Amino acid sequence: MKPQTRYTRPWIKTLAVIFMFLFSLRDILPSPLPPAPATEQAIDSPGFVSRVAAQPQHGRKKRKFPWLLLGAGVLAAGGALFLLKDYIFAPGPNLDFLPLEFPFNNWHQITRMAAFGVPNWSGSEPHNGIDLIVTSPVVIVAPTAGTISAIDTKENPYSHPAGQLILGVDIYINRQRKVSLGFEPGTTSAVLKAQQIAAIRVKKGDRVQVGTVIGTLLVGEQGYTHIHYSLQDGAGHNAICPYIHSSAAARAIFETLKNTLPNNHLPDGRICYGQ
Repeated sequence: MKPQTRYTRPWIKTLAVIFMFLFSLRDILPSPLPPAPATEQAIDSPGFVSRVAAQPQHGRKKRKFPWLLLGAGVLAAGGALFLLKDYIFAPGPNLDFLPLEFPFNNWHQITRMAAFGVPNWSGSEPHNGIDLIVTSPVVIVAPTAGTISAIDTKENPYSHPAGQLILGVDIYINRQRKVSLGFEPGTTSAVLKAQQIAAIRVKKGDRVQVGTVIGTLLVGEQGYTHIHYSLQDGAGHNAICPYIHSSAAARAIFETLKNTLPNNHLPDGRICYGQ
């Protein structure tokens, strides 16, 4: 497998240019007047006349501080930092985006699948991931190398009954791509919710490789236990069907599930609806 490599970080060169620009301002900053040259005549001599005192008052003007130029430099630096914020403040190194592997340790435990992009999934919005449904606890692994950028928990507002747990784990790949794994055990039980949170093996900031164990999806009392698997456009946070960007091996697993499992929810017969 081709190793993940880092993108070149252009912000280092940009910051160097900004520093050189600001450093060049030293030549236009105001400087003190040069001291009067020493004279051989004694200062206390009756014939001594101070050159400073004799200097006309309309001599060299003091330079004004270049506020306008300095302000332009500050604006240029601020603009550069804004444009490069995705590099400077990235949660981890930016890696090449490679085809995704399958996110299950044992995909044979999957009993049903729901397609990406099904219209009106939540009542108005299309389905923004692939649901992989199980009936027994299953180990979930990283389908890509990257950095754990977020682990969030919330209650599903669309579940029946309401209040079921969604535990999301995001894997940052680069500023344009991240993988989201939504652990949805199908439970309103506070005890099982706590157990599901404890079953996550990674923490924010961890570096993962393909196959790194993310955690175990537990099975709740409400049914429809599943992983909500999606690929995100990191810049615009738009959902992308992960099947399209999967490896040949992962696609073969998806195709096997599509052709062999009963009761799949694939309205147009495709894993990515309409694509």
